[in-house]
Amino acid sequence: MPLLMDAFTALTKATPQRIVSQTPYAGNTTMQQGILGTATDQQLKAMETNSWIFSTVDRIATSVATVEWKLMRRGTTGDTEVMKHPILDFWRKPNPFYSRFEYNEASQQHMELAGVAWWTFDLDRRGLPPSEMWLVRPDRMTIVKNKEAFIVGYIYRLGANVEPLALDEAMYIRRPDPKDPYEILSVLASLAPDIYGVRASSEWLGNFF
Repeated sequence: MPLLMDAFTALTKATPQRIVSQTPYAGNTTMQQGILGTATDQQLKAMETNSWIFSTVDRIATSVATVEWKLMRRGTTGDTEVMKHPILDFWRKPNPFYSRFEYNEASQQHMELAGVAWWTFDLDRRGLPPSEMWLVRPDRMTIVKNKEAFIVGYIYRLGANVEPLALDEAMYIRRPDPKDPYEILSVLASLAPDIYGVRASSEWLGNFF
């Protein structure tokens, strides 16, 4: 749980900071074009249109979601398990509509399909921990780059609505691109030729029979 604990601790101590430089990072070809030369949302829809993508992603996501999480307290004589803690309650129920299992499963689906999972936080600006955590579709999120600070915030877009988010209001877990520290790698992008072949052969067989 180190990643979640670090994020949770940082969020409770973060000083509110709005975005002052909004030079959006458009993303790489993988994020913009997505699977089969279409948009990133097509990557997320790939489970609905390809049986072996569904079975593979579902198996991985379900396996990740079934992992039991524990909170440990480190001591001089060893680690002891913490049975009651606010972060455990938060992790079991990230928001009113998701259980821990569903949240982890959906996050891993995004990771496998698009190469990145975005989490946003409902913060209380009085210094209290976040009350809710939400999984956001990656095709709606944009990184705001900055030469000096690396990243200064994020932008959420849904149609004509644009919502700037500060650094402590969102985080993303990604499969990094070794060529660029800002970019992500999607497994589906590397599988595009094979997906084309499966779709073409299925269509050919359908037309033949």
